[in-house]
Amino acid sequence: MNTHPVLEHGCAAWLRAAVLALAMAASTHGRAALAQSPPVLAPSATVILGEGPYPLQQQTYALAADVGRVATIGTRGILLWDGGGRLLAALEDGGNRRFEWYSAVAASAGGRHVAVGLRDGRIALWDRPSAGAAPRLLEGHGDRVTAIAFLGDSGVMTSGGGDGSLVFWVDGNPALALAGHDHAVTALALSADGRWLASGDDGGTVLVWEAGALRYRLQAHAEAVYALAFSPDARWLASGGRDARLLAWDMADGRALATIHDGAGAAPLARSPVYAVSVSPDGAWLAFGGMRGEIGLWEVATGRARAILLGRDQNGYPIAALGFSSDGTVLSAVSGEGTLRQWPVGRF
Repeated sequence: MNTHPVLEHGCAAWLRAAVLALAMAASTHGRAALAQSPPVLAPSATVILGEGPYPLQQQTYALAADVGRVATIGTRGILLWDGGGRLLAALEDGGNRRFEWYSAVAASAGGRHVAVGLRDGRIALWDRPSAGAAPRLLEGHGDRVTAIAFLGDSGVMTSGGGDGSLVFWVDGNPALALAGHDHAVTALALSADGRWLASGDDGGTVLVWEAGALRYRLQAHAEAVYALAFSPDARWLASGGRDARLLAWDMADGRALATIHDGAGAAPLARSPVYAVSVSPDGAWLAFGGMRGEIGLWEVATGRARAILLGRDQNGYPIAALGFSSDGTVLSAVSGEGTLRQWPVGRF
């Protein structure tokens, strides 16, 4: 396949800062701040989606953070909800499939696109999803589709498979196929300019690709990688996983900058795997979600934990999806019991 022009950004010279703020303080002050129990902030808005509650293993979520929409795949099929918990559409993939056929879901930032991975290696893609709209079925993987990520609200998408394969898509057309993982792909992230791709797998490895070429192989985690996010300027990457660690990586040389979270510290973050991670558009905040519905909030400039956000009910379901709006004013989170919660960034 030929590389699409969106993947061929010129390699502008990196002006590496002498010391990145995140690296200066996160490893030392950060863990101490967690141990000192930062303040707990309740959400300003809580919406129960009409489909919940269902156990997490029967429900997967994707968040369109700009508009607060949530796409779900579950025992009632593929559903799209608005930020008020109203069902917008029941999406039909044309195959009358049971829930077990669906293996991944993603929504673009503004909700313009929704993609659902299937266990036969295909992807059902809806552009401007609505009730009755038929998806395009994309073929590019030889095994089940295990992860999908969009570039903002555009038609640029990347997908990963259970066989370790990676495919770039542009407006539903395959643009580039990549190989390098020895395990199933479990997490994906694209930088804001589309130049960088990070892919994590079930074995704990993170691969970083620049304009379609492998740049770094990071032996990041002892167990599966669950979450990846680039800083807005793509100077660093955050990775989180089942091993309860959240790490920051320097994209100038691939070295580890800091251990933001190591599974220690005060409850409820102690020993919690990192299921989701998001960086605010101005790069000021990093949020990560854990197994009991808690969210750690990190201030990048100081490397300190500033708050613990409670995105859970009494059952403490894991955070399934997490994201800042593109204007940086709202942080939204979806937890496994089917609840959308939001916090104004101004409260932080």
